[in-house]
Amino acid sequence: MLLISVEFVFFCLAVLALFYLIRGSYQWVILLIASIVFYCLCGPKYVFYILTTASTVYAAAARIDGLSAKRDAYLSDHKEELGREEKKAYKAGIKSRQKRLLFLCLLLNVGILATIKYLDIAIAYFNYYRLTWFGNTNLVMQPGLILPLGISFYTFQSLGYLIDV
Repeated sequence: MLLISVEFVFFCLAVLALFYLIRGSYQWVILLIASIVFYCLCGPKYVFYILTTASTVYAAAARIDGLSAKRDAYLSDHKEELGREEKKAYKAGIKSRQKRLLFLCLLLNVGILATIKYLDIAIAYFNYYRLTWFGNTNLVMQPGLILPLGISFYTFQSLGYLIDV
């Protein structure tokens, strides 16, 4: 679906109508579903990337927030029993787990983005230098990945959300 087509105008009108018909805290669901439907209409085979990013960032953010809640509950329950150093060590342990989870999620999502954007270019350079420097004609096949619509935008937006959490 092109952004300058009649179908896009009707799609937007339908989404707006649903958005304003459903009041309250479920409006975000309408926008999420509409975004995924629009993405499927633009390139259904690439919806995997946006769903992977959304699900991993959501799961990591929920886990990081859960660790914060666990820390706060534990410290309030054991306020009298724990000394200052024990509290500090417990907080450091939780913070370490949160940072590790953040790093893994960032690595996964930036890795997907980098692979899709730069793998073809890297293989082209590899083949070029392999051919010119070594005369090797056994070239590596390029996968021919096509960049999904808005992958950089939604990856960095979701990672910004994760970092904020």
